[in-house]
Amino acid sequence: MVWSVRVVVAVGVLAALASAHKYSIGRCSAKPPMQGFQPAQMEGKWYMVAASSTTSLCITLDFTPSDGGFKVEESREWSLFRMVGIDTDVKSTTTLTPPDPANPAVLEATDGPTGLGFLDNADVTVLDTDYTTYAAMYECKDYLFFRREELAILSRQPTLDSAIMDREISDAGKAGIPTSDISHIGHQGCVDQPDFEFDIGDVFRGSEGNATDTVTAGGETRDPQLDIFTIENPTENEIP
Repeated sequence: MVWSVRVVVAVGVLAALASAHKYSIGRCSAKPPMQGFQPAQMEGKWYMVAASSTTSLCITLDFTPSDGGFKVEESREWSLFRMVGIDTDVKSTTTLTPPDPANPAVLEATDGPTGLGFLDNADVTVLDTDYTTYAAMYECKDYLFFRREELAILSRQPTLDSAIMDREISDAGKAGIPTSDISHIGHQGCVDQPDFEFDIGDVFRGSEGNATDTVTAGGETRDPQLDIFTIENPTENEIP
């Protein structure tokens, strides 16, 4: 059975759009940012351990300081594919920049694939962090008559003390952020060598050009335009 790149991406995108973020009527409103936020101290890898309305697994954010803000690489596994025995690693990269350098906890996200990750083309507020253990972030994006919003709780480790998580979720609720649909995100069984690994941004850019599907037989092949891995299940003759 051959898995097409475009089929995998299409199914995954539909699943992501159906399960990610919370959509509400009305426009985004400002939330209280963390006072005295030090962007440079956010550098490095964070595990997303809880977020609004997501079924994704193994979500991580890697922050690299850039022009007073960050470059953030997000990585996640689509749980839909894990259910059928396919491991995925879906990446996206976003730039976070503070419009007002005097208020670095309020950022704008740009250069991200629309709607498929946490920090995609939205306003982002750092609510709270101690830089070494936990962080709470909120993102919101306006559409015509509604908004897309998400609360995310991050940890430097794959798990976070429940008392800290409960406190951050409670504080977010007091700030007017919806918290009734918070999902806990597992980091068990995350793989280093997934069956499919691709960057959503490359997929969207490639779709405008002459990108083609690729498959492999008994190994892995990198598509030169999309930088995507695909797999082909071995036939009976190929099984030792």
